[in-house]
Amino acid sequence: MHLMIIAVLPAVVLMFVIYRYDKVEREPMGLVLAVMGLGMLTTIPAIIWELLGEKVLSLLFWEESLPFIFLDTFFVVALAEECLKRLVVRCFVWKKRAFNYRFDAIVYCVAASLGFALLENILYVFQYGFGTGITRAILSVPGHCTFGIFMGFFIGDAKLHEVRGNKAKACSLQILSLCVPVLLHGFYDFCLSMESVLLTIAFFVFVIAMDTVAIIRVIHSERQDEPFYILQEGDRWIQNPVWMQMAAASVDMEMPDIKMDKDYSNYQS
Repeated sequence: MHLMIIAVLPAVVLMFVIYRYDKVEREPMGLVLAVMGLGMLTTIPAIIWELLGEKVLSLLFWEESLPFIFLDTFFVVALAEECLKRLVVRCFVWKKRAFNYRFDAIVYCVAASLGFALLENILYVFQYGFGTGITRAILSVPGHCTFGIFMGFFIGDAKLHEVRGNKAKACSLQILSLCVPVLLHGFYDFCLSMESVLLTIAFFVFVIAMDTVAIIRVIHSERQDEPFYILQEGDRWIQNPVWMQMAAASVDMEMPDIKMDKDYSNYQS
């Protein structure tokens, strides 16, 4: 029972914190839990991907060599895990009616990331014990959450630009939404895998800096949150039919039901 608590609690607490930050229009709890569940399921293809990737690398390099560790951490482990988490959001959430604010992307990307971290944590804790659970609660699970925050920041901006017709900018942001988490995750794992005093110091400096930037990003994104489908003019909210038509034509997404009061001062969905 104690092992299950220490394995599950970190992901639940972090998801609750991010969910509470979504203050303008909170996401449906059922959808968030579904994304977490899909995130958990991605551990299966991730394990297969990683086993196959490491098998191929072992044919080319000595397993403790620098090339092997570098390629394994960046292009096998980090790429597999972040690609699969992002796939959940792009395939399952992108066209959902509830995904109508920029900050929503952070919520869903964190949900997919923490779903993955949750099952991974359970497997590690029950295999290696309580001490591993404490270490992972401090480092690994928050790490997955942070990768999800960076992914969500870029995905939210990508959808905003796509809805507004700037497909080139949206495409570059989509690429960043994968590349940035992969680079962060890869460097995180690389520092730990090398077992170097210098890289261990670099790891803790990196984690502190990354978490600080992520926290600032969440606070700023929450304060600057904005909807995809309406436009503010002064102190009035108005529908923007051009953006709505572009979105419907370009991505074939479920369009939100938007209601305006007679003064155009309130937005409801």
